[in-house]
Amino acid sequence: FGPAGGLKSQLESADLPSAVADVQLIDLFDESETVEAGHEVLLIPGAGPIGTESRTGDIVAIRSPAGLSLEPRPLATEMPKPGERVWLAASLLSGAPRDQRLHPAKVEGPDEDGFLLYALDDPKTELRATSGAPILNADGEVVAVHAGSTRDGERLLGVGTPFSKFLMALRGTIAKSGEPPRNENNGMMRNTPRRRRPVR
Repeated sequence: FGPAGGLKSQLESADLPSAVADVQLIDLFDESETVEAGHEVLLIPGAGPIGTESRTGDIVAIRSPAGLSLEPRPLATEMPKPGERVWLAASLLSGAPRDQRLHPAKVEGPDEDGFLLYALDDPKTELRATSGAPILNADGEVVAVHAGSTRDGERLLGVGTPFSKFLMALRGTIAKSGEPPRNENNGMMRNTPRRRRPVR
């Protein structure tokens, strides 16, 4: 929600409820499947764009309408360790085959601000317009939400907001709204569109 996404200026968290007019979800593996996901922004205290000081990270939550048919991926129960494999689940504008949706990476670990760093296997991967994509572990669980990227020499590092950074604040926001969570799985918030292929 700023210049990186094509807007003239960076929107603050408080601006998002009035700025977001509509959200449409497109199935990652079947682009003919789309659903209207409303526009109710849940304000997460302490959230802010990557590159700024933020307690809960670069994250935005949209409450889906009641009765919306989604099969979201569960959040992981623990964060991946350095050296473990993860996958960015996204359709790229370039830098990968058109039908490739899972882009492998290896976890570097958290940075000094608590963001998850992961080195993409292919340093030529084009990550433009992939912010908000889920980072999945080998079980298909969400470990982070992709927020941006940086270069370390010839290596391409992805930067993600780990669920551990925002989950408690998000649950607090939901509790204050007076409405129960609409997608729960064993007590874990679920927040990403369905995935039809195994991650291996």
